Amino acid sequence: MRLMALYDLIMPVFPNTVRAEIRSLAILISGNQDRFLSVSVETVASCNRGCVYCPNSNQELRSARHSDLGSLVMLQGLYEKIISDLKSVDYRYKLAFGHFGEPFLDRSIVDKVAFARISLPHSAIVINSNGDYLTPDLLQDLVSAGVDRVIVTDHNSKDPSSPRPTSEEIQILRHHLECHPALGNYVVFNGLQKLSNRGGLVSIPRERRKIRSMCEELNSVNIDAAGNVVLCSNDYLGSYKFGNVKESPLAEIWNSAGYRAMRQAHSERIFTEDICIRCISG
Repeated sequence: MRLMALYDLIMPVFPNTVRAEIRSLAILISGNQDRFLSVSVETVASCNRGCVYCPNSNQELRSARHSDLGSLVMLQGLYEKIISDLKSVDYRYKLAFGHFGEPFLDRSIVDKVAFARISLPHSAIVINSNGDYLTPDLLQDLVSAGVDRVIVTDHNSKDPSSPRPTSEEIQILRHHLECHPALGNYVVFNGLQKLSNRGGLVSIPRERRKIRSMCEELNSVNIDAAGNVVLCSNDYLGSYKFGNVKESPLAEIWNSAGYRAMRQAHSERIFTEDICIRCISG
């Protein structure tokens, strides 16, 4: 049996999240590494929390970011354009909702997931959330719409500065999932582990700091609420923008000279951007 035939035979056995990871690994092993395997879309830029290890906790930084974005909610037409761009290149990898905003502040998040699922049937659709607004009913709606995974970071678990040291919402959700284990397959709870200094915008004690020696996002695209393709998931202020999907197809932005040169330099561990230097140095 030819390799691709075997691939097509076994892939349906796995859930979409695993399929996307297998495809990504296959691409990297093949040596064709310069393609995006993860796309993060920020449909809403506001967040209900102000965690001390996030730039959102700094009112001056938050105001500067919100002012630069203009609108805190991604326009529906812009969102549909992003999904259309992905569909046009037969994108089959991870599509994540998140960046620095809380996805569940987006009142149309279920409809957006449904739209993405119809357009990108082979992609793994993931939502990154603090869980404060994730009710059992909302989770069921998301599953019906086609979400593959909701990753909930329990910021209450080790954050004494949290305005709500205990999360009643997460407790309710956990109890519901214990009673409905099939639904629990769609949720992953993360505690706080090592933390990023967000390109030097927040101060993290060394014992809790995530120290990097290389760039971990060479195959990732991060799109903010205004449609800007920014440097990485730590580029809070959009200090480095490579284009805007309102004006250019995503694939064209990815293949632009400046973006390609940056990825090549980072693959060789050459970092000239301020936030990269501060991130790598810890």
